[in-house]
Amino acid sequence: MLERQPRTPGSLERLVRAGLAASAVALAGAFVAAEYVGAGAFGLVVRAAVGALCGAAAVSAAGTGGASRLGRGVRAGAAAYAVLGIATAFLLEGSVPPLSRGALPSYAVAALGALLWTAPGRARVRGGAAG
Repeated sequence: MLERQPRTPGSLERLVRAGLAASAVALAGAFVAAEYVGAGAFGLVVRAAVGALCGAAAVSAAGTGGASRLGRGVRAGAAAYAVLGIATAFLLEGSVPPLSRGALPSYAVAALGALLWTAPGRARVRGGAAG
């Protein structure tokens, strides 16, 4: 019998997978974040968590570690979806206009959550002589 080799997805397919995953998480996160509008510091933690989950879902769906050119694009797209999710939360809740100055810190926290949570690790160099 002939065994078929698994098909390797192309860059476009991986980007679409990442976008679909991040949009689903952003929409679900919008409903959660809408409950914490006006909650002070804890509200910012929730927004950062929405960003981190968007980033994790996108990177996982794309199958990239985030260090390649494709990975950087996936991470940037995840940050954009995180911001859109928080804007949707403001629309759902209704007390903060999404384009107001008061919403900007929330957007920055969500984008940073997505970018920092999915940042590629750095190689660690151990000091001392090899033994």
